[in-house]
Amino acid sequence: MTTMEDSSAQPTAGGRSKKRWLLPTLLVVMLVLAVSAGVVAVLSPTALITLRDLLIIWIALAALLAGVALVVLAQQVAQLTRLLREEIKPMLEDVGDTISTVHGTARFLSENLAEPVIKVSTSIALLRRLLALFTGGR
Repeated sequence: MTTMEDSSAQPTAGGRSKKRWLLPTLLVVMLVLAVSAGVVAVLSPTALITLRDLLIIWIALAALLAGVALVVLAQQVAQLTRLLREEIKPMLEDVGDTISTVHGTARFLSENLAEPVIKVSTSIALLRRLLALFTGGR
């Protein structure tokens, strides 16, 4: 039996799993960035200030993008809520009405069709049995 954890760590075309190489790759990239920042700080402090300013701008743009994504998400949630309230709820109410109608129809057919047929069949079976008893089973 395969679990979710097993399926996410399945081998890729190279035979190695994606999860196995994700963390070491991330650590190497972070180490290279830290060493590069240290070298830049020693060689040129003004370049480090420029790098800091660029990172601040990048973080601000990422925050702006996250804000836009949150606004879009809120709009989508509002549309989903409207859809549920205006379209799905009436459909469910119609389904409930249909179920009530089918239930009533089934009860009507049971009382007015099935019961009389069962009574007639029972009477015919009784008459056959009595006839068989009186005629000696012929």
